[in-house]
Amino acid sequence: VTASSSYDAETKTYSLTMSQSTVSTPNQETKEPFHIPVEVGLLSKDGKVLVEKMLELREETQTFEFPDLEEEPYVPSLFRGFSAPIKLQSDITPDQLAFLAANDNDPFNRWDASQQLYTREILRLVQVYQDNERDEASMVLEESVNAAFRATLTDESLDPSLRAYSLSMPTYSTLSQEVNPIDADAIITAGRFIRRTLASKNKEELLKIYHSLDSKGKPYEINEKDVGDRRLRNTCLAILSTLKEQDTIDLSVQQFKNAESMTNSIGALQSLVNVPSKERDEALETFYQRAKKNNEALVINKWLQVQAGADIPNAVEEVKKLMNHEGYESTNPNAIRALLLMFAGANPAGFHKSDGSGYEFIAEQVIELDKINPQVAARLASTFDTWQKQTDDRKTLMK
Repeated sequence: VTASSSYDAETKTYSLTMSQSTVSTPNQETKEPFHIPVEVGLLSKDGKVLVEKMLELREETQTFEFPDLEEEPYVPSLFRGFSAPIKLQSDITPDQLAFLAANDNDPFNRWDASQQLYTREILRLVQVYQDNERDEASMVLEESVNAAFRATLTDESLDPSLRAYSLSMPTYSTLSQEVNPIDADAIITAGRFIRRTLASKNKEELLKIYHSLDSKGKPYEINEKDVGDRRLRNTCLAILSTLKEQDTIDLSVQQFKNAESMTNSIGALQSLVNVPSKERDEALETFYQRAKKNNEALVINKWLQVQAGADIPNAVEEVKKLMNHEGYESTNPNAIRALLLMFAGANPAGFHKSDGSGYEFIAEQVIELDKINPQVAARLASTFDTWQKQTDDRKTLMK
């Protein structure tokens, strides 16, 4: 669905034009228009909802008019409440998108706007990086992105889970779908830069919120509020950990030691695992020994998974070591998925390492696994599916 809008100050009428199209499929080249429900909210510059209405898009192109508006709406909030599963393209500007990410009172659209905003900014930084001889020093974060991030971070009226999700950056997999060819190094560098910059600019607020959500001394409960609080607290810790400073390392260590739940224990471990240090090694060993003592195979798989996704320079070597660890069962599909599939599918810096060692390692494992479990081997091999979209140097290495 595409959308564009205009406002006629003389007639005080706001017009919203929407068009729909569906890609042809085998035996059905021509697609008839769908009946699409479109929940719309027109927002003013102060965040007030001027009009909210359910529209029905039935034709290929339709124009909807909103008369008697004394002021021009600043931005439309479309498909509120996820009113339809569509892919939207609109004429919204970066500033308007940042406004929605910071002010939209519709939870889904606010989250979606934040993800679009971060995606646009990361891809812009990728272009800057490429245009300046791949110099990270050339990257500068747009202030509107930081302002939207901070607005969500500090808005205590929002659901804590929504805040946590809206503060999280899009994954490498999501970003790689937006570009062709896929410049792995540029996407990874831009992703690290935006996380680290947002953490640095908002460190005081992140620390304040993190400490305010401390559940020490409170009974562990599973309800919407407590689950959301734990999610937001661990999100703040994960963002702070990108600074790799001693005080943020100490926060993770303290949370790990005081954790009253697996959620907080894993949250602390995930924040530590990306920072090579003695604290990291000690926490990993403690977590493993505890799981081993309790004979918790699923928890050991989680331990493997956390390390497989670690963004560290020697990730390939670390995963190879884990394959020889007593806690890894080389014939157990769950263990294989936890270690190898996690590494290949969710550790872009390790898998796409510029020397090709990540590709070579996974290729070797596919060949070996095919002898004992072809189904798991096929799933692992699918991590090479994007090879045709890679840059020429990566294509060569993948082949």
